[in-house]
Amino acid sequence: MIYTSEILFFTIFTTDTRKLYNTVTYVRDISGGTLKLLIQVICITFLSLPVQVQAQAGGGRNDISRFIPGTIPVKSQNWKISRDPVSGYIYFANSAGLIEYNGITARSYPVPYRQGARSVYVNGDGVIFTGSFEDFGFWMKDQSGALSYTSLATPADVAENDEIWNIYETGGTLCFQSFTSVYVYNYNSVKRIAAPSSMLFFFRSGDRFIAQSIDEGLYWFDGNEFRFIPGSGIFAAHKIHALIDFGQDEKWICTANDGIFLFDGTKFTPVANEVSGFLKEATCNAGLAVNDSLLVFGTILRGLVLCDRSGRILETYDYSNGLSNNTVLSLYLDSGKGLWVGLDDGANYLDTNSPVAFYENSGGDLGTIYTVIRDRDHLFLGTNHGLFATDIEKSNGSYRFSGLRIIPGTQGQVWKLLQYDGQILCGHNDGTFLVDGLNAVRISDVTGGWSVRPFGEYLVQGTYTGLVSFRRGERGKWEFSAKIDGYAEPTRFVEIDYLGYVWALHPQKGLYRLELNEEADSVISSLHFSQTGDSARIISMAVINNQMVFIAEDHLYGFDYERKDFFPVTSLEPGLGEFVGATQIIPFQKNSYWCVLDNRIALFSITRDLQAEKIMEFMHEYADLPWREQQVMSLDSGMLLIPTRQAFSIYDVDRLVSSSESSALAISRLVFSGSNRNATLFPQSDEEKMVPGKANNLTVYIANPSGFDREVREYLYRITELGEEWYRTATDNFSLLNLKHGEYHLQVKEAAGRGMTETCFTIRRPFALTGWAMLLYLLTIAAVTAAAIMFFRSKLEGHRRMIEYEVGKNRLESELDYKSYELMLTMRYLIRKTDTLRELRDKLETAKESSLKMPVRFIREMEQIIDHGLDTQTEEWQNVMKNLKLSQEGFFRKLKARYPALTPNDLRLCSYLRMNFTTKEIANLSNISTRSVEIARYRLRSKLNLSHEVNLTEFLIHEAEISED
Repeated sequence: MIYTSEILFFTIFTTDTRKLYNTVTYVRDISGGTLKLLIQVICITFLSLPVQVQAQAGGGRNDISRFIPGTIPVKSQNWKISRDPVSGYIYFANSAGLIEYNGITARSYPVPYRQGARSVYVNGDGVIFTGSFEDFGFWMKDQSGALSYTSLATPADVAENDEIWNIYETGGTLCFQSFTSVYVYNYNSVKRIAAPSSMLFFFRSGDRFIAQSIDEGLYWFDGNEFRFIPGSGIFAAHKIHALIDFGQDEKWICTANDGIFLFDGTKFTPVANEVSGFLKEATCNAGLAVNDSLLVFGTILRGLVLCDRSGRILETYDYSNGLSNNTVLSLYLDSGKGLWVGLDDGANYLDTNSPVAFYENSGGDLGTIYTVIRDRDHLFLGTNHGLFATDIEKSNGSYRFSGLRIIPGTQGQVWKLLQYDGQILCGHNDGTFLVDGLNAVRISDVTGGWSVRPFGEYLVQGTYTGLVSFRRGERGKWEFSAKIDGYAEPTRFVEIDYLGYVWALHPQKGLYRLELNEEADSVISSLHFSQTGDSARIISMAVINNQMVFIAEDHLYGFDYERKDFFPVTSLEPGLGEFVGATQIIPFQKNSYWCVLDNRIALFSITRDLQAEKIMEFMHEYADLPWREQQVMSLDSGMLLIPTRQAFSIYDVDRLVSSSESSALAISRLVFSGSNRNATLFPQSDEEKMVPGKANNLTVYIANPSGFDREVREYLYRITELGEEWYRTATDNFSLLNLKHGEYHLQVKEAAGRGMTETCFTIRRPFALTGWAMLLYLLTIAAVTAAAIMFFRSKLEGHRRMIEYEVGKNRLESELDYKSYELMLTMRYLIRKTDTLRELRDKLETAKESSLKMPVRFIREMEQIIDHGLDTQTEEWQNVMKNLKLSQEGFFRKLKARYPALTPNDLRLCSYLRMNFTTKEIANLSNISTRSVEIARYRLRSKLNLSHEVNLTEFLIHEAEISED
């Protein structure tokens, strides 16, 4: 016998060659005979499918259905999902590990053995529990905001190759379910309770659990033991993938391919309803109850199905209308009734309480929608393909659109749908049609029907080639009246003011004010405002409370009829805020108007004196209509329909207002860094939010665990101390660098203008700028100043002393010079006196020897006088020499230091020479002959190394001056 396992792909075309369908057939373990039979079946199917698919084309894919918006940045298989009730973060048990999603970005944490997480549960305190291969434990956040793991399992407790697939909490006890056991954790210890046999599935039912055991059936588990449920043996062969618990006497047990069974507490009964049949074919894999009237099931083959309690299918979601993958692995309902869908590759979010429902035409037949209008139970859609109609059905507050078809004869570009007196006019590229029921009649051949406004008993319409008018015919139907003469410019926007003037806006040539005749067939007068001044910037216009308002890029203008000039309507600007630059102003209800700015739409209440007050604002997802008019249509009381690029969105205004007042946007942490200094602050904590001055580079991390169905998430942030300008980011972090010290207030809000959050922090002054540093600076300055003063005082004192010293020195030198001079004079006097006395003695000796006789007594007295004079001269001379030696002591010392070979006699000779004594005087002073003095002078010159050209006396005088300095 031959076995094969392969995938056969068949590509099937419908008669409409624009559509392509891929049918995938899985063939496993097929014998030869069975394979031949299968080929025959495939051939028959191949021949019949084109007819069947085309027959279906008028239904499913061509109809307008709801789709799941937004994308969740999570890949791979997501086995279980849970939400933190404290932070609002979503956690996925993913094949890559534990995934944390803060509403903006996702962060992955590997689990032990890197086998991926199979289950996750977050308790009321925000503690995260996960189960994986042979392990289970919990995660806590550290100081940096990252998660760290602690295992609760020990190798002795966990069975080999066991994996934890479910985690439930009941009565303060956690149950970790694997194939073989339930591990019960009471927050102190872990107890293992073995299952009767291998468990396939494990579901909560009130305070107990229902477990499916392979080949046996169902068991009750109360946290301590397993107890078999009588009559459940029928499930030995049926895999259970979901349990919907409506109460003690009604539980839906949902099998993979055998439909739904009702369990009333005693017996099991198959349920025959629409969703049960759907699940048999699609293979049920998960299920839960959103509320008492809405159930959700996830399948292996066909994505999601929503039904009511009777089993009637309400909606289906698969890859064609927004689901990232058709294989659903897990479902989770958060506290806000948001439905999380874990897929085989990725995840999706469906807000069951969302004020907005998104619709699309997955077949693409509609094209781009330009205008919509409702007429009783039909919705008309004008697109670039033509005018379409679809039936409207409303059930339990939800809309369903079916029977989409094109109105015959309207193929082509539709520009505008308007209703007057219960009649719908369709402005078309080929003219204007009057829509009657599901038929359309052309009433004007003038091409390009744009905006229409009432003018008395007429309607005035702007077209490609000017203006036309319509009037009522005999049967009260609108019919063509005239092409208005006197104006032939392409006109998209037309308005009528309270004086009856027609305002027409040409995209290039500017604005025209026209006065028509009563028959609305010709222009009486016209006033053209060319593309100069304020009128050059006008891009649209509107009538607000019976007053013309002209819309420019950044201002709104009114018109002064007397001066025939425009003026800014400044009274609107404070209330409109950013919406003063709105590209459209659309009348809504009395005194209320929608303002459109990019993909933001806001409702304002505007008084007669043009004072505006914002009522609400929301972000129009999937708009992508910047180059054409946006339309806001009342579908029902309190319900708005707004076209999008897929089809349209329906907004519940009352719920939109309440949802716009709340947001989960939060600043999760502030990370500061700098030169060797880092700090992390958590705004939610009560700690003092101060960081060192050197950690002045800030990275802000934000989270927004709400509004997961949005396509585009953008946020605005600013620090008020740095200016009023807002900066934009689409990530969960942004940085602010080189902040100065001081207190800061950080504000973050959604780009749609709601949900602002704020925190404050302080960057401390650097120590160099603190009070203690200032005190230290003052003390240092004082100390330096005091030291400087003391230093300068010391310098001044030293300088004063030096001056006194110099003065004293100069005085002493002067005195010394004077004394030396006196000494020299004294010495000269003594020399002369000695010479005189000796001469007198010589004379007496001569007289004694001569013949001349003198009295002996006289001679003896004269000799005594001379001898006494000489003796006295000797004492005086000794005193003079002593003083000379003292006065010349410094000179001798320095001269001896420079010329060590000098003897005392040499020094004495130097002294005599310095005093400018002659050779004879020196000879007398030294009691030697003049010859001896000459010899001494020669020797001294040799010792001083002086040549004969150098005057010895002048040299010694110069040396004396050097020694004095």
